[in-house]
Amino acid sequence: TIPVKSVQVVDESQSVRRTTLMKDGVQVQTVEHFMAALWGMGIDNVYAEVSGSEMPGLDGSSAPLFQQLKVAGTVEQPALRRFLSLREPILVEEGGSSIAVFPDRVLSISYLLSYDHPLLKAQFVTYTQNGVSFEETIAPARTFCLKEEAEALRAAGFGKGATFENTLVLGERGVVNNTLRFEDEFARHKILDLLGDLYLLGAPLRARVMAVRSGHRLNVRLIKKLGQALEQWK
Repeated sequence: TIPVKSVQVVDESQSVRRTTLMKDGVQVQTVEHFMAALWGMGIDNVYAEVSGSEMPGLDGSSAPLFQQLKVAGTVEQPALRRFLSLREPILVEEGGSSIAVFPDRVLSISYLLSYDHPLLKAQFVTYTQNGVSFEETIAPARTFCLKEEAEALRAAGFGKGATFENTLVLGERGVVNNTLRFEDEFARHKILDLLGDLYLLGAPLRARVMAVRSGHRLNVRLIKKLGQALEQWK
């Protein structure tokens, strides 16, 4: 059994562009989309059996996982739900990327995406819990990468299950053999990934999160720093 905790996360140098959990040499890779679906369903106590070393990629989003969880349903347990709150702001940054978290009464995430690519120019998306629907606005957003990144990952032996259907591949002329579900789908998927990684805290977070050009590497740094701060505040 691998606990869903930040201490079980594999270093990003050994787990490129995905979140991987490991215990006693056993790994489960690409858990972020599944954890985002759990978050979206409001499930905070679950036991998941996985038959392989990686969670199914499906269509590259959380939507199919969310739908299956929705069909299965949830059971309310005889225990009070625990929430996590901040006493003061927390910041992590690296290069041109940063994530700042501020105390608040509900969870909201704002993400600014901006890269030197025609399709990845400034996109700004805000998601607020109990506001817009996770199922409709965040869950369907698919993972993406540049064509040259996809080729490099394949050459390194990664992404063997990736296709143009479950990964938005960006070429010089646009998305290769696919169409966008949202004009700002890339930024929405970044919020999906961040929600999934925040699940590593072990309880729902109440805070205002502002992320700029962040990815799994910085997300995990944030989770570990938040975990340390929350432990001290106890």
